[in-house]
Amino acid sequence: MDDSCKYNSGPITRGTEEVGYFFEESKANEIGDETLYSYSRWELFPDGTFTCNTQRSWESWDIPEEGIFERSRYEELVNQMKELKTDWIDELTYIPDDEYFHEGLATFYKCGKWGFIDKKGIVVIPCIFDSAGDFSEGFAGIKCNEKWGFVDNTGREVIPCIYDEVEDFHEGFAGVKRNEKWGFVDNTGREVIPCIYDEVEDFHEGFAWIKHNEKWGFVDNTGREVVPCIYDYGGDFHEGFAWIKHNEKWGFVDSTGREVVPCIYDSVHNFHEGLAEVERNKKWGFVDNTGREVIPCQYVSTMHFQEGKAQVNENDTQDRFSFARSWIYIDKTGRRIIEKKTENDSASQKISDPDDDLPF
Repeated sequence: MDDSCKYNSGPITRGTEEVGYFFEESKANEIGDETLYSYSRWELFPDGTFTCNTQRSWESWDIPEEGIFERSRYEELVNQMKELKTDWIDELTYIPDDEYFHEGLATFYKCGKWGFIDKKGIVVIPCIFDSAGDFSEGFAGIKCNEKWGFVDNTGREVIPCIYDEVEDFHEGFAGVKRNEKWGFVDNTGREVIPCIYDEVEDFHEGFAWIKHNEKWGFVDNTGREVVPCIYDYGGDFHEGFAWIKHNEKWGFVDSTGREVVPCIYDSVHNFHEGLAEVERNKKWGFVDNTGREVIPCQYVSTMHFQEGKAQVNENDTQDRFSFARSWIYIDKTGRRIIEKKTENDSASQKISDPDDDLPF
């Protein structure tokens, strides 16, 4: 059993009557210097239905490690529950919570197969698939005979099950994997970008990351490599620019592949309102879309620009209260903003109070 996981299970009771059975799983995932905890609870009932609720937090839950389960996949859970409760479960149906509906439909499970229901509980696409994904842009991935394809919201198979893996549709394209390589199909099923890449990411603003020989680049929606695979990593396009990593430093490229902000920064964030946050020597500032550092790297923390202003913090104290009170607003020239109070405030003017919009 993974030391980062905890499991618990037992009967669901009302008074002295056993009305169902539950299984809980708590998992810890290391993300950088922090830990993200996820908690899932399944509840199964004699009529063959079961529900699932999943939560995530940066704070841990205390789940006793005394359960009998070591896996959390729906199919495996169903099989284990059948072994425990064969006297009252002949077939199981997974009834999703509202948060699991996408474009009006959600996957559900019955008799070992997956299908789709609407929010009224009406079966729209029968349970005939070995597995199924969420709907996105009118299509959902489905698995048959160990291969994946796509159906539309009527259940029509628009892309045959010939792929080893598939991703959701974004901007009219979906990543597909065949023979250990990735490419893209459009919503007619045409393979517009052949399966020749080691990895791919979703399309954003008309471009998608592709990986080849351990390096990353970009393709447009015609399959043209606008940014060659020369970078260690990168992010999605935002306002026409994408951050890239090279030799442990970060910069930005534009949609032509030109490196408009050289890879000289320790960290960067996306562009917002024409400016991007950049970090150098543990201090943050802002660059514009020509690469000019319009606000020098002098702040301990920053937030992106919104409606012409950004919150910044010059205070490097470890005291949380002092740190929280030291946030101020600046404009796009770096000038500190004095904001007028509303009619309900007692004073006529003030420095904007960071407690009104703390970044944590």
